[in-house]
Amino acid sequence: MGRPPKAIGVSDRIGALEECAAKFKDHLIDVSGVALTAETRWAVANCARDAMSCEACASTIPKDACLKPGTKLYDCVANIQHSLPHLEGVSNKKAEEAILTIVYSVVNHQGRLNKQWYDDSIQAIQEVGLVPESVQGEEKALYLTYSAFAEILCVSIMSHCIALTFLVMGRPVPRLPTMKEILSGKAHANGPLLLDWTSILKKPPMRDPSTAFA
Repeated sequence: MGRPPKAIGVSDRIGALEECAAKFKDHLIDVSGVALTAETRWAVANCARDAMSCEACASTIPKDACLKPGTKLYDCVANIQHSLPHLEGVSNKKAEEAILTIVYSVVNHQGRLNKQWYDDSIQAIQEVGLVPESVQGEEKALYLTYSAFAEILCVSIMSHCIALTFLVMGRPVPRLPTMKEILSGKAHANGPLLLDWTSILKKPPMRDPSTAFA
């Protein structure tokens, strides 16, 4: 029998987490989003960090409070006077409010998220212009709206998880990139991919004859 695998020490685990945080930072700088600009994704990541310390969320809708039947969580969160009044990098005030409401809901009120909140979030993204007006076709714009929603969730959750992990370890939270770094990166230079999901989804699935059973 060979030697047992070397145990992973604390320093190794911390190193792996630091590497993960560094890759997330590089991702924001150099990897284009599907629907959102690099500046918007950067704003989402920062918003998730700020949401963690929002006293207004904790005092207005405590985690153990029950909402009345029929209450819309999206509207409740949107009407809170949050601690972050402005998101640098977002195109307009209405877009700021939509992003802030979605991100703060995910970070601070995830136990209350439901289909109504999802529908309200999708509607808000459609109304505030997060999908560029240059996108032609109602169906294509709708799919990119779904992509924008997914991007907001993915970026905010990743940013939140990294911060929370380092706080639990009692270590400094790795910083996010600066706006200067974002503007000098590939993601800003190339812009969002704006994938045409309608074209992709209408294509028949690719099959590898060497691995297919029939």
